[in-house]
Amino acid sequence: MRLFGYAVFAGAVLFSLGEMGFLTQAADAFVSFLLVLAFIAMNINYDLGRVRTRRLIAGMALFALAAVLGRWSEVWRLAALALVPAAVSTLAADDDPRKGDVAILVPAVVLFTMCYAAIRGSGYIWWLADSASMGFSGITGRIIGQRYAFSATASGFRIMLFIACWGMARLIWARRRRLWDFGLFILMLVAATAAVQVFLTALAVAIQLWYGDLVFLLFNSQVLYLLITLLPIAWYRRRTGPLREPVTALARPGLLPVGLLAGIAIGLGLMLMPLPGPGGGRILLVDEGFLNWRVPEFGIYGERAGGMFGRLPEFIRAQGYDSEKVPRPITPEALAGSKVLIVINLMESFTEEEKAAIWDFVSAGGSLLVLGDHTGVMGIREPFNHLLEPVNIEFEFDSATFWEQGWRDALELMPHPVNRDIVDSEDIQIWIGASLAVRPPAGPVIVGKYGYSDIGDATNVERSYLGDRRHNPGEKIDDLVLVAEARYGKGRVMAFGDTSPFQNGALVSAWAFTQRVLLWLAGTPRYLPAWARAAMVILGLALLAVAWKCLGKTAYAWLAVAAGLVIAAQVAERLSDLPPLPRIDLPKAVVEFAHGERFDQLTWYEDCIGGLEFNLLRNGYSTHLMNRFSESLVLDSEVLVIIAPTKPFSGPEMAVIDEFMEAGGLLILSTGYEEKDRSDPLFERLGLRIENIPLAHFDVEIFGGTVSFDEAWPFEVSDADAVPIASHPAYPHPVMVFIPRGEGGALVIGDSQFLLNANLEMLEEWNLGNIMFLKELLTRFKTGGFNI
Repeated sequence: MRLFGYAVFAGAVLFSLGEMGFLTQAADAFVSFLLVLAFIAMNINYDLGRVRTRRLIAGMALFALAAVLGRWSEVWRLAALALVPAAVSTLAADDDPRKGDVAILVPAVVLFTMCYAAIRGSGYIWWLADSASMGFSGITGRIIGQRYAFSATASGFRIMLFIACWGMARLIWARRRRLWDFGLFILMLVAATAAVQVFLTALAVAIQLWYGDLVFLLFNSQVLYLLITLLPIAWYRRRTGPLREPVTALARPGLLPVGLLAGIAIGLGLMLMPLPGPGGGRILLVDEGFLNWRVPEFGIYGERAGGMFGRLPEFIRAQGYDSEKVPRPITPEALAGSKVLIVINLMESFTEEEKAAIWDFVSAGGSLLVLGDHTGVMGIREPFNHLLEPVNIEFEFDSATFWEQGWRDALELMPHPVNRDIVDSEDIQIWIGASLAVRPPAGPVIVGKYGYSDIGDATNVERSYLGDRRHNPGEKIDDLVLVAEARYGKGRVMAFGDTSPFQNGALVSAWAFTQRVLLWLAGTPRYLPAWARAAMVILGLALLAVAWKCLGKTAYAWLAVAAGLVIAAQVAERLSDLPPLPRIDLPKAVVEFAHGERFDQLTWYEDCIGGLEFNLLRNGYSTHLMNRFSESLVLDSEVLVIIAPTKPFSGPEMAVIDEFMEAGGLLILSTGYEEKDRSDPLFERLGLRIENIPLAHFDVEIFGGTVSFDEAWPFEVSDADAVPIASHPAYPHPVMVFIPRGEGGALVIGDSQFLLNANLEMLEEWNLGNIMFLKELLTRFKTGGFNI
């Protein structure tokens, strides 16, 4: 195999895990797919006529299986990538000199999967990797007079780890097996890492002088780390000589079940998460700190009109918890009978008596949830760090800052029950908060994988000590802990560096994530002791030794180990399922986002729906953004909003919408002619046809007030019971119409922009006529009076 082929395959593995710089998840997957195709094209045997039929079928089956597994989670993707070189080797001729070099990529991927699972599954190992990377980059920087603070991701640690796993596989099957050669190979990888880090300073100077548009290379240097590994790889290949012949021949197949069991044991030891228990009970919120309990209300508009935490107590109680706000001092009597204590933006340190009461409460099985913010705003850093000393969690004097607009595609979600079913970062709603310094026993739950620590400015009092919002030497790059957790006695502590997920506006998107956090902390999970997990790993390694006569002679046998790891990952995932989320017993309005609706989730830009969310909240609805179509959520709601869908609704989904309206629900469908192909099935069920007649922007009087349309299109209406609401002054067909269905109905608006911020409510300006129209509309629907 050509030397460059190693880099191509390694790139495919690492891009599939998002380890090759800051790209979108879709871009990572696409690049990984292209690299897999390139690897196959470079190494496939094009003379398939020389391949026996049985091997041809087996190779094609392996490719097909890889295509299926590659669509799942990380461990499944790695297993799929292990199948690719196995398939290529299967289709190779016996005398193909590339066959052995391709085949050893199978155990390389399997060994890397174990290491990858260990780093993500153990806070202690994650801390070792991060601390080692930070220390190493600091030493490298000092050599050349620079202040480097490169995390494991920024240092290309996992890239080097994969290449080291390849080296271990080479060590197993090389004709000349010398352990000191492998040690020297590892040292060369370390030196290569240092060389890239030194080169980055020269690259930075050159970019700043001549190619300013390429500055992103300084923060996405992973490709450089990968390419430089070709030098140690070339040396190690020559040093170890040719591979032994049996590397591609299946030997002792009777030992394959032992390899499978080894993979299961090692996988469970590395990936088994805590086993959640049922939640419920009493949740206390400390009624002191930098916070307010206001909620969105009419008469106050714009971004800051929503208050901070006013919805949180009601949101907690609506799930069946007994919740109340408690004043200081915090006493054992106040904590008695409670399951969770929530502390938000603490501005004055707890007394020693209060700390003792809190830690006794946690040690006895209670949970402490700490919600803080960036740069110690309003003096919260010292009180929090004083409180969290026993569990080694510390708020940094910084702002954990993303490279782009939010943490989208830049978060690493560690294996944890609260991180299940997250579609993207918008489901979490973490924005600019503090990063957390963690040491064992604490570990990360959510990590800002691509971003930087913007150190605060102690003189910037007016702006809450914010830094300059740009990266400076000495500020940590990547792997910023945003949420951390630690066990203490029988209880747990979870700390957020940002309070946003629990604030009024963010709960619209983060409601399910916040429910999982509360359910987890109020539950009674069972933990597998560390010694038991270690025993599983040791047992797995012992089974590997038993199966070595098979594993040590053929790369294909490692597929059995990979299968065991996949089974273990699936078992660990199933066992970590939280109980069903409790029903939220409040009037609900659902904003649909499962069909590519034409708005952005960033809340306050012109094409976002922050204004709509606040208006639904003002009208008394617990508002929920729905990223995945949920029959139960729709049927449990009073209002369903759909804005310009770009994906069609299925028959069963439309049947759910019909049932929702028949039972008394209000569907608000806002869409224009541009999206008609995806909305036509809904229009047909409602007896509507949207016309290709652009009416553009106009104002009209409805319900006694002036209402603005931005991109209006009229409807032909065939339903005799339809109630026209608004029309263009110069055109008779309505642009807004109500279609009754059962006890409810549909309000259809021929304007995909009508409910977006630019036409409703923005940061500093708002359309009061449209705001009051929505208020009157929802009031009339509740009372059954849509006639004008």
